[in-house]
Amino acid sequence: ATGGDLRFVDSTQTRLLRHEIETWNTNGSSYIWVRVPALAGTTTAVWAVWGNPAQVTAPAFSTNGETWSESYVGVWHLGETSGSFKDSVSTNHGTLVDANANAVRGTNSLIGGGIRLAGSETDFIEIANEANFKLSSNLTLMVWAKGLSGQDWAPWVSKRGETAGYALRKRAGGAPDWCTRGTTVEELNGPTVDAANWHFIAGTLSAGATKTKRLFIDGAVAAENTGVTGNIADTPDNLLIGARTNATAYWGGIIDEVRVSRIARSTNWVWA
Repeated sequence: ATGGDLRFVDSTQTRLLRHEIETWNTNGSSYIWVRVPALAGTTTAVWAVWGNPAQVTAPAFSTNGETWSESYVGVWHLGETSGSFKDSVSTNHGTLVDANANAVRGTNSLIGGGIRLAGSETDFIEIANEANFKLSSNLTLMVWAKGLSGQDWAPWVSKRGETAGYALRKRAGGAPDWCTRGTTVEELNGPTVDAANWHFIAGTLSAGATKTKRLFIDGAVAAENTGVTGNIADTPDNLLIGARTNATAYWGGIIDEVRVSRIARSTNWVWA
């Protein structure tokens, strides 16, 4: 009844795969994240198994963050209808700041539930500053989003993003912008996206003296610079979803699946 007996294995049916249950609903749709070692064309097989009376308790990895141990420092599904927004990696949970009570929690989203932010007013999710978010290079930000209301330059996710820090945000007119303050190429922007459809937006910055910086839209590279030098300037600001700390810039629309990694994901990883 709780999904405790659910397991996932690879095509050999001998290798146990890590998983996390985001939502379990015996009378509707359940949403489960499975850590798959690799995808090989169209032939990769994953088996779901259940009903073993000797395995009725959910394994520890389904709740302790091990499913997301592949260099993630924060994963927020944002489907909670009350309380904190759980970080699936660790304990960096988010708190909703909603001055006018106009944010809609648990709204129908691309994957399970998400949050709808009103935009143009004080509503956002705040996550306390933590050492894992101090990323001077070699990082990836990812988010699914729909809608473009709110102020210009409003971030989907940011750690300040002006004078210091980093932000994945929208420019005036709706073009995504990947901002890394302190590097020689601070802003990288792509084409405008529409407000009616879901879009997957991601930004990466590699390590090394000369870095590659990429902005992705819907899995494809939308902008790239392979000659970036310098590091992101550190800032003690908290991590915010839907806003930035040093200016009035609130994003409006539905946000889902925000992820921060301490590695620059490859183009294949982002595409997959």
